Amino acid sequence: MIDNLLNTKATEKIKDLSRFYDEIYYKKYNRLEIMNNPNSSKAKSVFLFILDYLEVPFDKKKKLLDVACGGGGLLHFADHRVLTYGVDISQLSLQYAARISPGSVLKKCQAEKLPFTKEEFDFITCLGSLEHFLDPLKALKEIKRVLKPKGKCLIMVPNIFFIFGVFKVGFFGGSPTHHQKVERFNTLDGWQSLIESGGLKVIKRRGYNPTFFLKKSDWLKPLRLFGKAGWLLFRNLLPQGLSYDLLYVTERESDD
Repeated sequence: MIDNLLNTKATEKIKDLSRFYDEIYYKKYNRLEIMNNPNSSKAKSVFLFILDYLEVPFDKKKKLLDVACGGGGLLHFADHRVLTYGVDISQLSLQYAARISPGSVLKKCQAEKLPFTKEEFDFITCLGSLEHFLDPLKALKEIKRVLKPKGKCLIMVPNIFFIFGVFKVGFFGGSPTHHQKVERFNTLDGWQSLIESGGLKVIKRRGYNPTFFLKKSDWLKPLRLFGKAGWLLFRNLLPQGLSYDLLYVTERESDD
């Protein structure tokens, strides 16, 4: 069951953002299947890597929350390890998540106002979503609020200095984009500064180049000429400051 907990007094911006994901991003562009298909080996590799990097154990006494869970791809794989919860503002994505991760508790709400008690979760993930929130700092503070004192949160965000994105903007102008309603890009240190201003201490970070997403970029087609070796070299040797995504594992700062 999906609980709809969007604020009935929500601003038109929030309603408009919800409509965008339901009607365009997920429905028109079929992003649910592309990013969350549990039968896809590429999706599996991404989500299992995330769970391992966050050090999520096989312990059904632990609880994990995926903020802006989309179609529930991460929840599907996390459900084999821990108790899983997901929130999103898209009703369409939550319906898909309910099908592929029926054991998860799903709620429709804003990341800036999570419907959970203080210090409820052992693990929290927020993958490729913080940059699209209307108020990312407020969302970070909410994540801190519901995270246990010794809990860990993993945040994935886009790198403004992704090497091929820099080439594209340099040659053709414009700005980097993921074609979404609200977008932000930042540097390795810039994102860390924002995350820590929300009360989450970064304990480790790295660049990440998921083949699952990168193979859809026209800018990376030349790498296909080198087959799997080209992709492995690209993913593993590119400096983190030039990577496609940036990963931060964080802990909750003290309230003192």
